[in-house]
Amino acid sequence: MIRCIVNDKRYYGESTNVSGRLASHKSYLKRNIHPCRELQHDFQTYGIDLFEFVVLFMGSSWENREDRLVRESMLILQDHPLCYNYLTNKNSRSKEKNSFWGKTHSEEKKKLIGDSMRKIPNDALGKPIKLNGEIFPSIADASRATGMARKTIRNKLNNPSDMSCTQIDKQDSFNES
Repeated sequence: MIRCIVNDKRYYGESTNVSGRLASHKSYLKRNIHPCRELQHDFQTYGIDLFEFVVLFMGSSWENREDRLVRESMLILQDHPLCYNYLTNKNSRSKEKNSFWGKTHSEEKKKLIGDSMRKIPNDALGKPIKLNGEIFPSIADASRATGMARKTIRNKLNNPSDMSCTQIDKQDSFNES
């Protein structure tokens, strides 16, 4: 559970690696890229010192994922007025909204994907962008260097009135270096 001490709001989750998952949440929050916008907003407003990162249940009795999901759902439903995360109904899980969930690529498709990526340097895969006056070889590189979420950068790129982020030709990026 992640709990804001100021307003007592909570974010519940489950994992086989609880400490790693809590560390991941902290990292997202510190980098301002947590997917839960309300939690991110409160974290930016109040700061890390006013948040608790608490392990509620742990041990061999919690190895079964279904048991963990049921408990997580129960906590979210029980505390729904105080929760950052919510369920639209008792059985709603994000994986069920993913049309590719539970499916795998065919061997032929995997080979095509692999062949298309082979022998191409990582910085050649993305398209260069200019963000706040600085040139980056890709959105991913800009995200790593600035700590800004890739989605935020993409939104800036797609917003014609936001001139702080533009896509540039590879040739232009070499001319400006």
